[in-house]
Amino acid sequence: MLPVQASAPKGAVAAEIAVNDCLSAQTQAALNACVYQEFLATQAHMAGEIKRLQDTFGAQQRAGLRRVQRAWLGFRTEACAFESRSGGTDSVQPMLQWQCVARMTRERTAGLRHMANCPEGELAGVRPSANGAPGR
Repeated sequence: MLPVQASAPKGAVAAEIAVNDCLSAQTQAALNACVYQEFLATQAHMAGEIKRLQDTFGAQQRAGLRRVQRAWLGFRTEACAFESRSGGTDSVQPMLQWQCVARMTRERTAGLRHMANCPEGELAGVRPSANGAPGR
């Protein structure tokens, strides 16, 4: 991924400023920075879901989730690098890559949330186990 330097105030004020700045962004660099900020927000949400899952898992399940997440991060990186290469110009490529990464991160977060809230009787869920052995 291409690094994008973007700094902004913290908290709710930063969110309001960022939204206003992004709505009025007129340069590709500003658009790239806005999409990068969106990625950071989606990444924070995913980290929260992972923490929530880890807090309910035994040691083996936590290790399994780390392995799966590491593999998924590699897949996301490669998939978005591939997808963003079709953008044409070099200036738009970072925006396309950050949009892809943010989209895939939102999708992964939804999957993690589903995993954490797997309805009883659903066979594809992961259940916390008392002894740290893999759940379903």
